[in-house]
Amino acid sequence: KTPNSKVWAEMKFGQRIRSEEAACLSGHRLELAGHYLDYKTLKKLIKEIQKEKSYKDRSPPPSTLEENFKKVIMNEIEKIDTLFVGREAEYWYNFFLNLYPKVLEVIRKRNDGLAGIEDAADPMPKQSDKAVLDACTELDDFTQKLDNLRRFALINTLALIKITKKHDKRYPDSPLQRSVLHSLAGRAFFDSPRFPQLLARAHDLARSLGLHPHPEGARAGYNASGSEDEEAGEGRKEGGLDSPPPAPVSLARGP
Repeated sequence: KTPNSKVWAEMKFGQRIRSEEAACLSGHRLELAGHYLDYKTLKKLIKEIQKEKSYKDRSPPPSTLEENFKKVIMNEIEKIDTLFVGREAEYWYNFFLNLYPKVLEVIRKRNDGLAGIEDAADPMPKQSDKAVLDACTELDDFTQKLDNLRRFALINTLALIKITKKHDKRYPDSPLQRSVLHSLAGRAFFDSPRFPQLLARAHDLARSLGLHPHPEGARAGYNASGSEDEEAGEGRKEGGLDSPPPAPVSLARGP
């Protein structure tokens, strides 16, 4: 069950990311299931390091456990990025080679029909109405998938910021956050150059058909990359993560 905004605001981050994963089991988010940062495992590793460190009179954590933590977090980054790269490529080609020209053709035919409707004895053909509705449905489904992928990138970025901050707070002599965040440069889920273009073009096309963009995508442009200060809350609000994961929605038509 998707939590309401009040419950969501009171959740700890570990509960939030579990809620995100649970929401993937229905609707358009199934393809994202199992690809979120394993926040729970990383927290356990931090506790293991802390336990070992307590026996070492607060000396730096044992290299084996620390190296294991680094290895796990880099593997998690690879897992997240692999999913994002695959979906981004799939959506890019589907939009520009299939959906975009199809919707433009529907819009052209609709406009041609409206231009001649005053001289027509009968209203617009029913198949024209059906073509517009089908285009709206397909585009609405597509933009929802884009918005889900955008949210996926943002919450995983926030998870990386939080887990590395948690690590560095306990082990200030062995900080990891800066190096981990620097390693995100070039990662598609963090700073893809073409995903913002795809997101903007799809939403513009949706508006041309009178569709309302989904709230999670309309709230802000794609910007997974950001400063460490986003962890304090600004990042959640900028990225639309101050609200619970969206439940599956039906076609939203404009006036």
